[in-house]
Amino acid sequence: MIPNASRALLLLLVCLTTVSLGASGRELAPRFIGHTPNETVRPVIAFAGERFLTVWSERVGLAGSVMMGAFSDANGRRVSQRAFPLDVEVSDPTTMQLVGMGDRYALFSQTHDRSAQIAYIDLEGNVTAVRALELTRWEYFRVAWNGTHFLAIGRRVAAPRTEVVLFDQQGRIVGGPFAFEEAMLYRAIVVTTENRFIVLSSNGSAVAASAITTNGVEWTLNVSGRRSQIVTVAAAPTPEGGVLVIWSAHTSTGSELRSAIVRSDRSIAPSVLVGTKNLLTLPAVMHTASGYVIVYTTHQANQQASFVQRLNALGEPVGSPADLSLRSYYAPAAAAGPQTLVIAYVTAPGSSRTATVAIDADGVPREPEVVSINDSRQTTPVLSSMRGDAVAGWTEVTGNSETVRTAHVDSEGNATGVHEIASGRLGANGLAWNGSEHLAVYRTATQVVAVRLGPDGRRTDPQPIVLDTPPPRNESAIAAVWSGDRWLVVWASGRVLRIASVSTAGVASAARTLDVHRPLRDGWEREIEPPSLAFDGERVLLSSSLLDIPYCMMPACDASVGEAVAALLTPDGTLLDRLNLGIASQVRTSVATSSVEFMLLAGTRAFVIEARHDRLRVTATRDVFDWPAVSDVTWDGANYVVALRYAGVNWYLATRRLDYTANDVAAPRGRSTLTPYDFAPPRIVPVFRGDTLVGVQEGTARDGMRAVVYRERDLPALAPPPSPPQNVRAYQFNSYTWIWSWEPSAVGEPELYVVETPYYGEWVPTRLIPAQHGRMSVTVYSPVVRVRAFNGSGPSAPGGPGAAGGKRRSVR
Repeated sequence: MIPNASRALLLLLVCLTTVSLGASGRELAPRFIGHTPNETVRPVIAFAGERFLTVWSERVGLAGSVMMGAFSDANGRRVSQRAFPLDVEVSDPTTMQLVGMGDRYALFSQTHDRSAQIAYIDLEGNVTAVRALELTRWEYFRVAWNGTHFLAIGRRVAAPRTEVVLFDQQGRIVGGPFAFEEAMLYRAIVVTTENRFIVLSSNGSAVAASAITTNGVEWTLNVSGRRSQIVTVAAAPTPEGGVLVIWSAHTSTGSELRSAIVRSDRSIAPSVLVGTKNLLTLPAVMHTASGYVIVYTTHQANQQASFVQRLNALGEPVGSPADLSLRSYYAPAAAAGPQTLVIAYVTAPGSSRTATVAIDADGVPREPEVVSINDSRQTTPVLSSMRGDAVAGWTEVTGNSETVRTAHVDSEGNATGVHEIASGRLGANGLAWNGSEHLAVYRTATQVVAVRLGPDGRRTDPQPIVLDTPPPRNESAIAAVWSGDRWLVVWASGRVLRIASVSTAGVASAARTLDVHRPLRDGWEREIEPPSLAFDGERVLLSSSLLDIPYCMMPACDASVGEAVAALLTPDGTLLDRLNLGIASQVRTSVATSSVEFMLLAGTRAFVIEARHDRLRVTATRDVFDWPAVSDVTWDGANYVVALRYAGVNWYLATRRLDYTANDVAAPRGRSTLTPYDFAPPRIVPVFRGDTLVGVQEGTARDGMRAVVYRERDLPALAPPPSPPQNVRAYQFNSYTWIWSWEPSAVGEPELYVVETPYYGEWVPTRLIPAQHGRMSVTVYSPVVRVRAFNGSGPSAPGGPGAAGGKRRSVR
């Protein structure tokens, strides 16, 4: 059972455990190279050294984010065969801009918890230096380079003021800060002329041009004239020393794209370029031999469409706009080279790749080109034991495509042959061995299908065996087992479970609904976790769990309720009995059998289940681990073996051996590992009596995710958990706050302390304190706490509980 306390602890751990320095398992296969499988966000682009550099942030699940880059030539064609990681620690930046400096690039960034910094990137993509900027914290800024200095204009955090600062390459301020008008703080862009910066800023109703040198603001002009709602601003220097300014303005009748040339004598020549009913934004403008090329974007129906428009030397439209065919939910970035304008954008959700499109001096766009080329992501491998060796299967995710792959794995955990099976996603428990061949069950975009595999994992069926055409949900909620004379397959189909059998000749029975869960209430949604199956020689035990979710727009009225059941089936899938395990939370389940009894694992709680006279009965139950974890269980001929995946400061994989009453029979084994993409359970199968193989997914944000296996006997014995923290005590800081402190555990080396407070009868984790910080105190809004220590073996018993009074005192 996963109570509220465990869910709260899991959320805290996910926030804490973003990087793991553990060892890695044996890789099953090299990964594909193609469109990145990860979500990309915030692309920026700049031109320097006759090439464009595009930089973006790539989100790699629980491993965090990594900054990636790719080069394109002077014509905007991608020249990087694959994207490369940048050694810049920026996670989800609030502001990011890339500036070309002629012989290198400068990447400016800022996050919610870190002040602005500048990273220098050479023309080979290497980060040569990272420096903090001597700037008061800003919540928005734009930067330009004039060959000797940077100019930044930004809006101060918690202060209604816009400032301009000039600084050198080392980040040292050499001019300013110069205060702008208080209202000029919504939009800003900077261009450079021969001897000054021109800042184009907007207060939301007007556009102003300001000339700035190291001595301050020389002059300011109102460029836009009449008041209207200004959306975006773009600009480019003119050959005569002036600036072409283009902005989008929203009026009561629609949107307009307007322009004005601010001449060197400060005179202004305005013009209206485009009128439309849709909202307009403007990412870029480029000067050409014959005039200018601009790119603008219209917003309609939660999607964007971008267009190219040519202008003459006077800033007037020439011809009709050309559709770039870019579909994105986010505004693009842009950079101009001598004769090419390149747009960088994120493709529409569902793909979320970073792409570029190059536009030549005649305003002719080329086909978009994805630049976020990276290794594929391998999912947690499913293992099918042949008692001595095994076959592993996993899904290889490249861009929007998924491929089922398999590998033969010897008893040492080494892959000896890799095969591509089909396009689709392998079921979470979708591999089963019958003594001579395997059945692999996977889901395509429209069907649940199966194929047979030889002992080496190679596909033997020329055509897939179609089992069902379910709705496009529950992608991996599939389980298969050999039941004596056929394979049984159970899968989630929308809000219900379905079942079918496959004969040794590869013939599928008609699929039917398997009613083992309670009816779904009207107006509720249902999430079904992957089922699990085990065959004891006579009957099949199915474990299944779900979460029913009411329609509710506010978290406060969330009354979601889970259910976990065990169901006894005949070898052909007929339901004999059903047992509710009494779990009201969302949990993953797995099941194994010694052929005498079954052991069902629901999260970290083990149920020993007897199936006499076709009736199910729980004979023993026990929590095998007092910490949030995902798990799997198998029988190796001597013991039940549980594999656990959990997190502290690091991520861990551990195994525990249990007898038929769910009690420990050996010391746990395990080690720290690299980080997974998500909190997916491990997969464990026997290879010999007394030894197992465990499959997990692990990796880093920089290197991506791999499918790997660990051999149980190679895992070292885990040290015992630490002893409880000592002398938990507190004093009251004010009417609502208490400062709690404690002394280290007397035995063991904790990596983490967990501070818990009571909440409706449960101890709920409130704070996590890494031991490496050296701080053993915390401020909480509770006069009662307890503290536990944690290492790779698990948590200690609690130190406390302590109850604080109005003055400092010791609590035993």
